[in-house]
Amino acid sequence: MRVLWSAYQEVLIMRKRRVQSKRLNKTVAANRRKLKLTSMKKKVSARNRVFVHLVNH
Repeated sequence: MRVLWSAYQEVLIMRKRRVQSKRLNKTVAANRRKLKLTSMKKKVSARNRVFVHLVNH
């Protein structure tokens, strides 16, 4: 009985660990997406600034 219980606990721990890593991966992906978006916005605003400067002069 004790052997079965320890095996069951191990399975639970493995499952928890997997869920945790999935969550971590999700946050990493979200952070990457945010970074990509902010860099795109910066590029667009810089391009826009240059264009406006050229048009005005």
